[in-house]
Amino acid sequence: MDAGASRARRLWEELAGGHFPVAGEVRVIENPASRLCPPGWAGIVRLEDSVLATAPTSETAQLLQRTLDPAALPVLDQLGPAQLAYLLEPATSASDAVEWAERVEWVDEAQLSRLVTAVSADDASESGIPGLQRAAVIRQGGRIVAAAGWAPWPTQVAHLCVLSHPCVRGRGLATQVAAEATADALSAGMLPQWRARIGPSQRIAAKLGYRVLGEQLSLRLAT
Repeated sequence: MDAGASRARRLWEELAGGHFPVAGEVRVIENPASRLCPPGWAGIVRLEDSVLATAPTSETAQLLQRTLDPAALPVLDQLGPAQLAYLLEPATSASDAVEWAERVEWVDEAQLSRLVTAVSADDASESGIPGLQRAAVIRQGGRIVAAAGWAPWPTQVAHLCVLSHPCVRGRGLATQVAAEATADALSAGMLPQWRARIGPSQRIAAKLGYRVLGEQLSLRLAT
């Protein structure tokens, strides 16, 4: 396992409060304080060939011990699955993968508010942009139409956050600001992480050289 994959593994172990099993196996631990998922939910993370799951109660842990298949569980609500991708070979991606068509600048949180309010609440929440202290942005007609930044996570992981206005999607602007944010994370000595549930976001990550190592799923179960 290379250093980047090892760091990603340590990240999710710290969030779960437990360790991944050996390759090919599943480990379920009872931990109501798990940060893999919202409070009271079950969290499941697969990295490469091993799976680590957390449960808020012993009853939920017993359910997960029998199966991790959402179709066979009493699921009340679900978040994901979302791909977990990492930039493990930065020399072959990021800025080298993008044709710089627009001017990119860095702004603070206050200047991102108009873009956040211009998209749906689901888009804003999925992006992770609200709450970022700074982001790389592209303006058109004086307004910000694309933004990307990163939030510091444990084990020196930079969680990438990207958002673009619906009127400019499909034109490569999200890719450009994401490349700038990725380069910024690398310069800070961080491991860039891309968590993506939807296809367009997954495709941007692939363009920038991120490699999928696994996936994350959160379940609210009836017990």
